[in-house]
Amino acid sequence: PAEPFAPGERCAAAVSAAAVHDRDADDPPDTPAADFAWRFRVADAPPADGVVINELDSDTPGSDTAEFVELYDGGRGEIDLSGLVVVFWNGGNDSAYRAFDLDGRRTDGEGYFVLGNAAVAAADLVFGNAGLQNGPDAVSLHAGNAADFPGGAAITTAGLRDAVVYGP
Repeated sequence: PAEPFAPGERCAAAVSAAAVHDRDADDPPDTPAADFAWRFRVADAPPADGVVINELDSDTPGSDTAEFVELYDGGRGEIDLSGLVVVFWNGGNDSAYRAFDLDGRRTDGEGYFVLGNAAVAAADLVFGNAGLQNGPDAVSLHAGNAADFPGGAAITTAGLRDAVVYGP
């Protein structure tokens, strides 16, 4: 696009298979078999007083040693995360399998906080390798404590601040 997408904007894109041409001769044709269309919605801007899940990677090359969940406070920086909990959800049975209290933790000066494996250099909170399932699963940010989300706890929107659902 000529301009950045606006928070909350709904978008549609389409690729016409007939308009895609492979110009090199050193491999089989790369022409799509059919037209392809998709839609998406741009995430809302972070709330003025809140923190959101900015990015995650659950399926890294090899033995999943670079998984992470990145939180973002909109760029304000040094925001106290006390009273928040990050929860990992199993999409197979809609139940919690890990929860992390953020009490006493803060975003960095640029507004980021990262949970990740030991190999993630920027990790502020480290969890074990292959600790974030590949999916289909979800990660959520709730107001609460890890004790509110013991292993096997049913999925809930109580205290929900943000969530990302992802596939394999």
